[in-house]
Parts: sequence; C-alpha cells; structure tokens
Amino acid sequence: MPIFNADCGVKHSKAVHDRRVPNARLRYLAGRIHALGERPLFELLRELDGGADLHPTLEAYARLPAEFIAAHGGDRLIPLRAVDGGQP
Repeated sequence: MPIFNADCGVKHSKAVHDRRVPNARLRYLAGRIHALGERPLFELLRELDGGADLHPTLEAYARLPAEFIAAHGGDRLIPLRAVDGGQP
C-alpha cells in the first residue's frame, strides 16, 4: 500500500518507506553536506541522478572534510559561460 510523503507529494511503497534515512540522521547529513559548498552538492546530485544509492552516498559525502575542500577552492562551481560558436 502506498504511503504519502507529505514533504513532496510522492507516493512510495512500504518497502521504500522502511529504507528511508531517519529524520534526525538526515538533518545531520544535510548540515554536513551543506557546509561542503555548491560544488560538492552538485557532484552529489549528479551521483544520485546517475543511480547511486541514497543513504550510502549521503554518508560518504558527509564524511568529506569541508575545511580542506574550501581551502582548495573545491566548494565553488566554475561559472558557466555561453559559447556563441566562435563568431565575432
């Protein structure tokens, strides 16, 4: 029987609901991942979009050293630039 997820309106089966990350842990992971910056968040989303398992991927990113990443500029995305095909 589907279970309603009030956060986003998506219905999940009971099996999917039982594998969810507990709220307290999810809040902790969100804080750790947020502190990494936009580039690691982008890479995380790319991995998840590519089919990575949610919980192990969140845990792996939450273990990354935020200070080290920021000190080496890894917390920022490179700005996108439009390419006009080389025409002046």
